[in-house]
Amino acid sequence: MRQHNFYILLALAMLALALVACASAAEPVEEATPTPELATPVEEPGATESAVRTPTSTPPVVPPSTPEPTPEIEERLVEMEWPAAMRVGDNDVLRLSLIPAPDGSYVPTPEIGGHEVGATPIPVTVTRPGYTGYARATLSASGLDAELASPEEQPLIPGQPNTWRWTVSPDEAGTYRVVLSLSVRWVPEEGSGLSGSFEEALWERILTVEARSTFGLSGIQADLVGAGGSVLGLVTGVPFAEKGLEMLLKRFKQWRGKTQKVGGVK
Repeated sequence: MRQHNFYILLALAMLALALVACASAAEPVEEATPTPELATPVEEPGATESAVRTPTSTPPVVPPSTPEPTPEIEERLVEMEWPAAMRVGDNDVLRLSLIPAPDGSYVPTPEIGGHEVGATPIPVTVTRPGYTGYARATLSASGLDAELASPEEQPLIPGQPNTWRWTVSPDEAGTYRVVLSLSVRWVPEEGSGLSGSFEEALWERILTVEARSTFGLSGIQADLVGAGGSVLGLVTGVPFAEKGLEMLLKRFKQWRGKTQKVGGVK
């Protein structure tokens, strides 16, 4: 009887062990999941901290810039005409011209016979963005009366000449130094947004004029004295001028008497 119970207990123990083994096999075995590591950014040489932490931004599109207009320069010729010698009291003309440089050879020609003439080439800015140019000529000479016969300021237009004329007259005999100068005055155009005009010097020259007098007389007085001397010389140069005039007068009276007789007048 005891042996029989022993076998029953052994069978129960073996059954319990089998059940425990089955239960262990049925449960899933959880595998350990590795913890992901944070990626460390690699900093390139020259890169700043803000560049690493923030995304790269796209630069704005800049439109191409329009080139600013440049001043226009024109080759010009300064032509002078003046009397090298004058008589006191006489009037004469002095001319100054700013003309576009002609092609090829150019020979200055005086407008008045006996005048001196000369020419000098210079570069001239004829246009300036936002401005209007006016060519200006001045003349100064101590003791020499000068009256400008044309506008002192004239519009400076590309390809167009500018001319100034003065009537000059010396007060007394001597050597006069005439100073001529050219400049351009730039005036802002309306709506240009520019303020204030400015002047640009172009050219300057000194001319020499000799004034002469006859015995301290003016030109007209010297002409009258000369004409009187010529008449006096003519009269005194004819031998027996007085007798010759008396003879001519006598013959004229005789001819007149004969004419009256022929006509019936007594």
